[in-house]
Amino acid sequence: MAPAFAQAAHVLEPSMRLIKLNSQEEPDVAGRLGIQGIPTMLLFANGRKVARISGAMNAAAIVFWAQKHAGHAGGTRMTIPMIERRGERSQCDDANF
Repeated sequence: MAPAFAQAAHVLEPSMRLIKLNSQEEPDVAGRLGIQGIPTMLLFANGRKVARISGAMNAAAIVFWAQKHAGHAGGTRMTIPMIERRGERSQCDDANF
């Protein structure tokens, strides 16, 4: 899913910031977010979670999902972290929460 996430990032940024979190390297963060399945995507607006989805998706599905839920965020800048396992890397920038 990492290549699809990178492709979606090119479409959605800069209005949405897509970041990745490796659940094996950051288990405490993954636990606080209630991550149970990999991959999982969460949509945050103003520090508040507004949407969540688990399971692999292609780039078009990621873009559709993000844009569909963007209306619930009131037009603010949003962040979509993808929670991944070790070894699943893409061209997206990695970031810590």
